[in-house]
Amino acid sequence: MTRTLPVIHDAGTFQLTSFRDRTGAEMPVHETETRIARIVEGLGGCAHVRWMSAAAAQPQAMDVVERVHAREYVQFLTDASARPGAPLLDPHFAEPGVEPDTPVTPGAWTAALGACASAVTAANLLTRGAPQAYAVCRPPGHHAGRAFMGGYCYLNNACVAAWVLRDAGKRVAVVDVDHHHGNGTADILRTERDIPFISLHAGTLGTFPYVATQPHADHQHFVPFDESPSEEAYLDALAAQLAPLADAEATDAIVISLGYDLVAGDPHGSWQMRPSFFGRLARCFRATGRQLCIVQEGGYALDQLAACAHAFAMGLD
Repeated sequence: MTRTLPVIHDAGTFQLTSFRDRTGAEMPVHETETRIARIVEGLGGCAHVRWMSAAAAQPQAMDVVERVHAREYVQFLTDASARPGAPLLDPHFAEPGVEPDTPVTPGAWTAALGACASAVTAANLLTRGAPQAYAVCRPPGHHAGRAFMGGYCYLNNACVAAWVLRDAGKRVAVVDVDHHHGNGTADILRTERDIPFISLHAGTLGTFPYVATQPHADHQHFVPFDESPSEEAYLDALAAQLAPLADAEATDAIVISLGYDLVAGDPHGSWQMRPSFFGRLARCFRATGRQLCIVQEGGYALDQLAACAHAFAMGLD
């Protein structure tokens, strides 16, 4: 039976003009409008997709952002984003022990808040009974902690969606299936014991954030892979983590931090998944029977993104 997939896409114009590696050296910027255009292209080929705007959710997004993130951090982002001239890279707002890599460029705040509004809109649809919704967020968010940024992320879209769902009385969990560890999400959710957090990711010593990570509490579960897993091994590990969430008494909705940087050839990844893998990934989530709020994270292989997004959406059909 076909299930409509509402897709919220309001990505405005925003250019990240510089990016640094863990040594502080300038690196190519792969977080671009083009990558989102490729994802939108792939979703556009699915008959069950219905496009929606997030414009009406901006005030609600601001309210939730101010509860998810520290006040001084939000103030810094708004001030630095409005400042003319060179991008601002402030080590005070990097995760302790992690090299600052993502500067605040003009328009960053507006774009980040717009991405949160997309996540809010998707979550609102679930509160009204929709079985699933997909927020095509740009910039991504899972490396943004309560008071730090990094990895192209300024505001945590997944946590904002989780707050909206919890505010509506939903029992919610967050599951991160990006190539990189959702360190910002883990930071924000460390004190939120009613929101389980699961992250399957590449080992963090060899990829961002390049530091050892451990769950902050027993409601957090990390599954690191030191080498590229097979598609079967990854899906088996995911299924084991999702099994407790499939219990209707435990969870109403799952926020999925979705990264397409698991695909072979991604410039920020190192794994070998095929685009078709994402259809199987989607079916694994659908099999839980929970409501699904999909929030876009990474994915930078421009020649693969349309196929990845198309496969994922078709797996939800």
